[in-house]
Amino acid sequence: MKVPAFFTVLLFITIGGYGQKVKYISQYYTQYDTASSMNCFRIGKHALSFDEQAVYLDKKVLIAKDTGSFFFLEVYSDKVLVVSYYPMSEAYVATGPGFRPLQQVEFILLDDPKQRWHFDLKGAFNSSCIVNFNTLTGELELKRKIKGKKE
Repeated sequence: MKVPAFFTVLLFITIGGYGQKVKYISQYYTQYDTASSMNCFRIGKHALSFDEQAVYLDKKVLIAKDTGSFFFLEVYSDKVLVVSYYPMSEAYVATGPGFRPLQQVEFILLDDPKQRWHFDLKGAFNSSCIVNFNTLTGELELKRKIKGKKE
């Protein structure tokens, strides 16, 4: 009886760890800097902040904002910033990247922001489908289940 209980606990730990690879940026919120009027986030040893013009990583411009699109920020395994871009025409949709189909996605290595990988996922996945991202090869592994309609 002890062995099945052990495997059940192990299964829940694995499921919980699996779901924690991609986190919303809000989980890293640290403070609001009134002097610069920016929300500040601490991701490991890195400071991420943003205002109306740009997103900053360690006080250097990481992403310049434009008026033709908007984006969501997430973090993969505390090492990679995941930026999902959407056309401004979809701004009214109230869902976040965990539910919203991903279109254009950029993975930016926090330790070396010059290392960036761009993916066009064509709306077939959302961020909860990210299984693994290899920072050495730039390979993205996604999962997707499709259920048929019973006739």
